[in-house]
Amino acid sequence: MGSLGSYYPRGNQRIIYISDPSSSLRSYLPERPREEDLRNWVDDLADAQVDTFIQEVYTQGWTTYWRCERFEYDQRPQHQCLLPLLDAGIQPLSVLIDQSHKRGMKFIAGLRINDDHGHISLEQGVGAGSTFLTNNPQWKINDLPSGEAYQLSSFLDFTFSEVRDYIISIAEELVRNFDVDGLELCFRDRIYFPAGKSRDRESLMTDMVKKVHEMLYNENQAKGVKLKLGARVFQTINDCRDMGLDVTTWITKGYLDYVSPSDQMNTDINAPYDEFTTITRAQDKPCYLYPAILPWMSNRSERRLNRKPLTIEQMRAVTQNYYGAGADGISIYNHFVSNDW
Repeated sequence: MGSLGSYYPRGNQRIIYISDPSSSLRSYLPERPREEDLRNWVDDLADAQVDTFIQEVYTQGWTTYWRCERFEYDQRPQHQCLLPLLDAGIQPLSVLIDQSHKRGMKFIAGLRINDDHGHISLEQGVGAGSTFLTNNPQWKINDLPSGEAYQLSSFLDFTFSEVRDYIISIAEELVRNFDVDGLELCFRDRIYFPAGKSRDRESLMTDMVKKVHEMLYNENQAKGVKLKLGARVFQTINDCRDMGLDVTTWITKGYLDYVSPSDQMNTDINAPYDEFTTITRAQDKPCYLYPAILPWMSNRSERRLNRKPLTIEQMRAVTQNYYGAGADGISIYNHFVSNDW
């Protein structure tokens, strides 16, 4: 294993762009997007030399950018702007995939495994999420850690097989009906099991990741293509373990094609991503490392600077540090879109 600064990036994916479910609809696309607007968005990314476009398409039990009979479409006001396209039989997700492939980019669909925005959608008058969440209190986490952040929203308890199977069913629906190049499991929130139970129950989450991996492998065999599985996780192995996410096992067992560690919304220029490098580069089956650049350096800088994102110079400095720690590419979270794209 090389020392810091001695690594060379592997593979051919260098810039991975992550679009969260709502930000682009609110601040980048027109009030009523047309198919042409979606294609122009992809063109902008391709012109910026993005290699992989990740659109998050499932959150709070809702589908976003696509609609089907099996699952409920996102009820939040910002997602109603896509209804004219959907009613006309045009799946925005299919448009984004098609244009990405035309421009030589990979396209991966992202699934938020738990999401802490339920309090916001409640304020919007549409409930905390789909009826799968709101009508099944028996599958929610009741024993929450102390702290206001955990009291704002409802979280699914992945102790229950019904919850894990629901996520797998979403993944199956996506890969069987859309020409995606893979899936990303987004573990952006800090709780998946009752307080104090996470490490004892991490094997349950590992089993879910394994089943998604196996489902993708079966689709690979049927379609004759390679569908990738990635995971967006917190920025230290210990943080992940404390949430019941045994990322080390996911990598060593070959379930993941890449891992993207990061904070939720802030960029830590000195995060110890080399501990991921030690694991990802020790495997016979490649698992690539794509640490993320988030919009701000800290919550304080976000508030004091009126939500001004990192400068280009800061992003270059962060990127240099990430590559020095063994990164194979960089993930960029799309809040930059709303600030002088």
